[in-house]
Amino acid sequence: MIEETIIKHLKRTLKMPVFVKFPEPNPIDHTPVPPKFYLLEKTGGDYRNHIGYATFALQSYGKDVFDCAKMSLKGINAMEAALDLDTVANVDSHGDYNWPDLTRKRDRYQALFTITHYETE
Repeated sequence: MIEETIIKHLKRTLKMPVFVKFPEPNPIDHTPVPPKFYLLEKTGGDYRNHIGYATFALQSYGKDVFDCAKMSLKGINAMEAALDLDTVANVDSHGDYNWPDLTRKRDRYQALFTITHYETE
């Protein structure tokens, strides 16, 4: 599953928390939401002739807008490095932009990608 492949790759490469849904504070030990993290969302996909095309949004949450911009650049580099994975044939970056999270009142950047991949299972 390409989502699992990419999230493992990002966690290993970025050495920072990467989530697939917005983290909530832990109600048991009261661990807060990390101040800096990435959120990976698969926004679409297609399969043709045993080749997959997955569209991802990588959101960077940081301390301020400049921190988010720096994180976004690191995230773009990490996503492009996914080309080293056996199941990834191509990574197309569609740019990044400032996209504040108005609901949570947090700074955020978002980068968009299309990943061409082979499924092994």
